[in-house]
Amino acid sequence: MDPDSDPQRQPNYPPQYPPQYPQQYPPPAYPPPYYMPYQPPKKDDKKIMTIIIIVIIVVFVVPTVLAAVLYFVVIGLAPTDFPPGSQVPTGVWGAKMIISSTEVHIDFGPINPEQRPVDIDIILVRNGTVEGGYYFTSNDDGMLWLARGTDVGTLLYSDLADNQRINIGDRLEITNLHPMSDYRLVMIWSPTGDQITSTFFSTP
Repeated sequence: MDPDSDPQRQPNYPPQYPPQYPQQYPPPAYPPPYYMPYQPPKKDDKKIMTIIIIVIIVVFVVPTVLAAVLYFVVIGLAPTDFPPGSQVPTGVWGAKMIISSTEVHIDFGPINPEQRPVDIDIILVRNGTVEGGYYFTSNDDGMLWLARGTDVGTLLYSDLADNQRINIGDRLEITNLHPMSDYRLVMIWSPTGDQITSTFFSTP
């Protein structure tokens, strides 16, 4: 059937697009704001910005990172359980056992606060004139090494509690001594070089 012959069709068929509607609102009182179109920066501006960013990184970021790295390195190397402050601990030597004319065993007494062996140095003096300074190479059982002076004797450390701390019952076995000699044994706190205590013994 021909749509133009349909009596129900309106005379304006087909309708207009877009449809025309009556104006509902008056035109705005002010014109819309004008925005500048985006303009990409020039090549020279990009170079300047790049130089500024590099300068900021070199001047501020790099020193900050290096300082942080050095801080953590120092913290990692520092002993975590080092005695606080610089106060010298108190302590005494314990029992002495004369094994022979060349060997003596001396126990450690109480030390407050307890110390690691590596924080202690030992000085052995023979007849008031010949002196040797010894140090612990670790916090475990083992021989002390001569740090200065004369090798007056051989010192062997035994950690009774095996706790890597010097406390009551730990022992120094001193061998290769001279017969018929007088000795002085001195305990030194190595962080400051101050004396903790000393004792005397003689070999037969």
